[in-house]
Amino acid sequence: MVDHPTMLHGCAAASTSREASFRIQKPVDTHRAARVIALDEAAARVTSELARHPWQGARFLTCHDATQTSGNGRRPDPVLLAVDGTPVRLSETLVDADVVVMIATGDDGAALAAVIGETCDERRIMTAALVIDSERRSRAAAAALRPYAQVLLVSDDASDVVDLLSALRV
Repeated sequence: MVDHPTMLHGCAAASTSREASFRIQKPVDTHRAARVIALDEAAARVTSELARHPWQGARFLTCHDATQTSGNGRRPDPVLLAVDGTPVRLSETLVDADVVVMIATGDDGAALAAVIGETCDERRIMTAALVIDSERRSRAAAAALRPYAQVLLVSDDASDVVDLLSALRV
């Protein structure tokens, strides 16, 4: 018969000072360099309201002109607007980002979602998307975001954005 330690014994051994010396002593860094991007006008109103909350390092942006390109012949580099109205190119705002959250209320931002999603994929940046659909009409928005978001939430409540951002430690 083989003597296996019980769970209680294993827990007791793990709490000894000898075992504690192997634990990571540094606190978990909860700071994220998040970018929250509104893909349409109604989503821009939501992100404008969200920007008033205290966040750790999050930048809130809205779609300005998705047709403007960087002129390098590759993928478009859309111009986004910060909540203070400052224009910034997508490529510039993603330099130090580690998570991008796209918010849509309709189907208008599908092309921009594709550009953002593909750019984030190239840079290995996590993406999440929230479709706020109080009238259950944005199936195309969800379908457009699905290939570009590791996390996709479809909700009829705009307050779910706060929960999503909190879950992502934004």
